[in-house]
Amino acid sequence: MLNWYIERALQSNLGSILSLEVDPETQRFKRFFICFEESAYGFEVCCRPMLFLDGTHIKQHRVQGVILAASALNGNNELFTIAYSIADSETYDNWVWFLQNLKKALLSDRRIAFLSDRGRGLKEAIPDIFPNDHYGYCFQHIMQNFNDQCAGKYAAPFKKLLRKILQRIAYAVTEQEYEDAMMAMELNSADAKEWVLRNDVEHWSHARFPGQRFGSLNTQAICSITFCHLWAYSYRDNLLQNVLNKVTVCTRHLLQIFDVNLISFTLPYSFGELYSNLAESFNNWIHDARSLPILQMVDKIRVQMMEMAAKRKIDAALWDTPYCPKVQKIIEKNLQERRSLAIRHSDGIKFEVVESMKTYAVDLHLQTCSCGHWQLVKIPCKHACAAISSNKEAVTQYVSAFYSIEMYRAAYERNIQPIPTFDMPDPPQPSEVLIKPPTTKRLPGRPRKRRIHSRGEVDHAYICSRCKQTGHNRRTCSNPPHNPDGF
Repeated sequence: MLNWYIERALQSNLGSILSLEVDPETQRFKRFFICFEESAYGFEVCCRPMLFLDGTHIKQHRVQGVILAASALNGNNELFTIAYSIADSETYDNWVWFLQNLKKALLSDRRIAFLSDRGRGLKEAIPDIFPNDHYGYCFQHIMQNFNDQCAGKYAAPFKKLLRKILQRIAYAVTEQEYEDAMMAMELNSADAKEWVLRNDVEHWSHARFPGQRFGSLNTQAICSITFCHLWAYSYRDNLLQNVLNKVTVCTRHLLQIFDVNLISFTLPYSFGELYSNLAESFNNWIHDARSLPILQMVDKIRVQMMEMAAKRKIDAALWDTPYCPKVQKIIEKNLQERRSLAIRHSDGIKFEVVESMKTYAVDLHLQTCSCGHWQLVKIPCKHACAAISSNKEAVTQYVSAFYSIEMYRAAYERNIQPIPTFDMPDPPQPSEVLIKPPTTKRLPGRPRKRRIHSRGEVDHAYICSRCKQTGHNRRTCSNPPHNPDGF
């Protein structure tokens, strides 16, 4: 039946790639890759060059397997599914096969930034198949690992402080912000700084990531928003303090902690993310399809993609702004905030913008601002908006074309075509089956409900509040109390 479906799908959707692999010895189903030409075209003409990768388990009791997927963000920061695959497990071999087919499906060789949660085999597979592209880690999983492996052993106020500093490291846009955050981490905990350096900071910090992220650091988004370079939250306010004041507290608690309020900062609206939320959103979006047999699962996901594209095409026809609604709100917000800024002209191209006794250099030709946000997301920040307006120009001339309504509409010009199944042959008899179903084995215990952990992620570790050891709690503790003062 799968072979019949592939033939019919390719007749309806020319240029698509549907690849089925069968175990040559047992003739059993092994893996199935699907990428419609319409999706590849939409990604090429509309989406920023970022891809979110993730895997989620199948909820079928009779078939154990995973769905591997590649998703992107369209101009309105919405989910745009590129390709998906059914495989027996999330392994290096399956990810390599998936990425090889994905590479064939993409319509150009433009450089891409990938964002994922460091799933099994994925960390090694991406550089093997896309050696010239960039690979970012989901910051949510980095934060979880940091909390489990490093910060979890400290008391709540100090743990919160370290987590705040780790956010500063990830969200730092300039090298100076990064160095300030690393210095704050070292002043608080040398072990925490060593942990940061050991865990590939160049893959999840804006200041160190070598590729173009458009502001994203996350992979969680099929329901919210996000993309596969590292997109991060840009923070509106400058960091309040570079040097933290020490506060002495009761010796039965920490000897010294740093005032958390001194290093707190505000995360404004997000242009993108440091997280792979988009991939997680895809997993939620296909929740019902994950419990179906393989053929019905593949087709239901196709139908969801087709109907979503049709709805967005209708909605976009009613928009009357030059840029997509979510981006238009960001532009309007920046234009509103620029009114309180002072402008110093240089040569008509370069400007000095004054905000709260601080100055920022804006270059309209290079489209840069020393705050770093314009370069990060390709939308003029409030400093750039002030310079552009003082030059009697339209801010919309300096916004990336990826966010324009024309590009958005172009992404949905080609729609996934219906696949008629009215003449699908009846299921063959067992003796006539050419492709056997995958080996089924009911696993012991309850069916799996929880998501697959990423690399380095561990289950919650219990830390005793009495002795500070792991593996038990205060009620069952038989160890002597922890005394940091040695009394």
